[in-house]
Amino acid sequence: MIRTVPNRTRLTAWISFVLLLAAINYAARLSGSAGGGNARDEVYSYSTFAGGVILYGIWLGVVLLIAIDRFDLLALRPPRAWGGTLGLALGVIVAIYV
Repeated sequence: MIRTVPNRTRLTAWISFVLLLAAINYAARLSGSAGGGNARDEVYSYSTFAGGVILYGIWLGVVLLIAIDRFDLLALRPPRAWGGTLGLALGVIVAIYV
């Protein structure tokens, strides 16, 4: 088994990104701006949808920049056994509905 040395720049970027997201979420929660107002109807507004698409697009861009030359780090590969995977997915869906 070949042991690889972790890339410190990539690791530092990933930790910084996660800490930044955590700090932003804690700041929003402490300031009272998260879930404030009429949050029940907020789900149905186009501005919430557009803001979410933009935010998740930025997050995806940062993640792809961190893994720019090592896309194997994203672990996007097919499962070893499709039958077991589909059974597990079905079990999770049933558990959610129960």
